Amino acid sequence: MKSVYTVIILVLSLLAFASCTDNEETPSANAEITTEEAAEIVGTSLASSSAGLDEVTVEVAETSEEIATETDFDPCGVQRDTAYSISSPSGAAISYTGELSYDFGVGCVGNVPQTFSYEVEYSSIFDAPRMASSNTGSSSLSLEKLSNDYIIFEVNGSYTRTGSFDSKIFNKTSSDASVTFNLNDLVVDLNDKHINGGSATFTLAGSTAKGDIFNVTGDISFDGQGNALISIDGQRFTLDLATGDMVEV
Repeated sequence: MKSVYTVIILVLSLLAFASCTDNEETPSANAEITTEEAAEIVGTSLASSSAGLDEVTVEVAETSEEIATETDFDPCGVQRDTAYSISSPSGAAISYTGELSYDFGVGCVGNVPQTFSYEVEYSSIFDAPRMASSNTGSSSLSLEKLSNDYIIFEVNGSYTRTGSFDSKIFNKTSSDASVTFNLNDLVVDLNDKHINGGSATFTLAGSTAKGDIFNVTGDISFDGQGNALISIDGQRFTLDLATGDMVEV
């Protein structure tokens, strides 16, 4: 009988230990940001599905093509500004709304439009399966045509997104943060309407709801197949620029 009691006590002890272990692993809403959460902020700031850099660069490339091929006036030296609303397609997995405005100018070689400069301001909110955010941003972009039909452009400059970011993964961290991208010879092709070449570096800085300060840096390359490869602290993630889907590799 004593041995039976011993077995029962041992089983109950193991169950209690397992319960404590599970509780310790429950994500904390105020925990310090993880590398995966940092990658998600960077990824949503890039993907067109969350009104990120990919969408902004395609938009200014399309504007450049329209201005350069306009036949009713000489675009050389023109200065303009515009503003409009943006929103996600109906039924999209990631929903967003926003406002985008920019000033731009055209530079010519002879009478041929060659370079385009943009100062962009925007605000947006989005809700994705792994992240939700309310943010504002700015961008200084310089475009140079790489094809005579103004379909392929090289883009340099900077892009910043600042706001609140609520993670739905890992530690489920809520944070106020700013991520700034420095762009190096990005290639935007209007045939597929994505960034498909070049690289960027980024700095992500902010604080969690608990008050933990974080500062994360990393590198990004674009593979020409609609993907961005994000490298942070030795970890690498592949981001689909169209859908926002991201996996660690």
